[in-house]
Amino acid sequence: MVVAVAIGVSNNPTDSGGGGGDKSTSTSNQISTTNKAVKALCAPSVYKDTCESSLSKSAENATDPKTLVQAGFEIAVESLKDAMKNSSTLKEVAQDPRAKRTLEICDDLIETAIEDLRRSLDELDNFDPTKAYIHIDNLKTVKR
Repeated sequence: MVVAVAIGVSNNPTDSGGGGGDKSTSTSNQISTTNKAVKALCAPSVYKDTCESSLSKSAENATDPKTLVQAGFEIAVESLKDAMKNSSTLKEVAQDPRAKRTLEICDDLIETAIEDLRRSLDELDNFDPTKAYIHIDNLKTVKR
């Protein structure tokens, strides 16, 4: 997926050539290229619209696939933390001492998941498209 985005982005120049181009046109091209990269990255996502809107907000005109994936990881981490923190259902269930302990275990699992996401992000920093086969198993997800 990252390789596909990298290829798509590298084949979409952000400037039409010469050095005397219009700055607003260049900015418009940059935004267009970012939108294309975001759409390509979110295409296989189960929640495509949510992925695109979240990533577009934090992409800041990025077209580098690694930067976009990094932003996606940060969004996932923050969403995970916010969901646990702000869930009225979880707050209600936590009134029961046994359920509270179960939620603490769940919170530990969430932290482990966040650590796994961070390790994946670190692995992405060392990603070499010519050796993508090494990383394929780490990128597989189950679509429900």
